[in-house]
Amino acid sequence: MNEHEVAERALSEHKVNAHEVNAHDVIDRHPEVPGQQRPLLTPDDVHHKWFTTTRLREGYDLGEVDTFLQDVEYTLAHLHRDNADLRRRHPAPADTGHDAARIIALADRTAGQAIAAACAEAQRIIDEARAKAGHLEQEATARAAQASAHAEQAAADHLHTLDREIRAKRSELEALTSSRLTLERQLTGLRTLLADYRSRVTVHFDDHLEDLERQTEQYLGSAWPSVERGG
Repeated sequence: MNEHEVAERALSEHKVNAHEVNAHDVIDRHPEVPGQQRPLLTPDDVHHKWFTTTRLREGYDLGEVDTFLQDVEYTLAHLHRDNADLRRRHPAPADTGHDAARIIALADRTAGQAIAAACAEAQRIIDEARAKAGHLEQEATARAAQASAHAEQAAADHLHTLDREIRAKRSELEALTSSRLTLERQLTGLRTLLADYRSRVTVHFDDHLEDLERQTEQYLGSAWPSVERGG
């Protein structure tokens, strides 16, 4: 085995130990429950994962996103741990160390790409949910402001209409008051005219009655002596 192969093998063993430590750290955060086997995710599970949209605010349910990320982390930790266990239990023979190192390096690179892809997808989902939430919040704020403006405008229009109707009623009341005063003045004039007419008629009839009484007395006075002479 030459120096280059020894260096590659040492680097491979260092990566195995690092992955082993990281895997156990992640597993400690997700301990297994005795008697309960937690299912591992498959690439199809990650690709076809669908999150429920919320009713109050459109977007992904953040609780479901967090749970999915925990499942991804748990699955990747198990893969790293199983990979590390296989490396410990089945060390590569000395004569095939170079090929084993290349295989391990390829596995590490593939696992790293899978982790990066999963993290990128999870981050994309979170960013998209946050963006949608921010957009919906801005839209809701704009709608609320627009509704408030419409309500204020409707109230102002209603108040203007009421003010116009009040002014019209006041004008009608003033016109009716003026008409009443005019009728009262006319009625007072008619009453005065009627009283004057009655006074004049009374005086006229009194004078005429006095004339009749005087004429009657004169007639009777002139006719009475003739009757006596004839008798």
